[in-house]
Amino acid sequence: MKKILLSALMVSGLFTSCATGPGPMGIIYTDAWSAGTATDAQPGNRMGEACMTSIFGLVATGDSSIESARKAGAITLIQTVDYKSNNVLGIATYCTVVRGR
Repeated sequence: MKKILLSALMVSGLFTSCATGPGPMGIIYTDAWSAGTATDAQPGNRMGEACMTSIFGLVATGDSSIESARKAGAITLIQTVDYKSNNVLGIATYCTVVRGR
């Protein structure tokens, strides 16, 4: 039973690492932020987030584009763009986080 579970986790990790964003990805668990880009614009107080989800690397859905994140936060001038990844046993979420004014 342990070998079957370990094999399933390893295969799941192989699939999910291909379907998620930059940065380290754990097979069992990931909760990480990755630095994106920044501009010299004045700091703003608005934040927008856009995400996509992958299930075992077999099915992926969503829109994690910068434009979707900008619209979600009603941002007209982007200051920073960062990324966050979360993976729990093959269910992975990848989000783009935009800050600005």
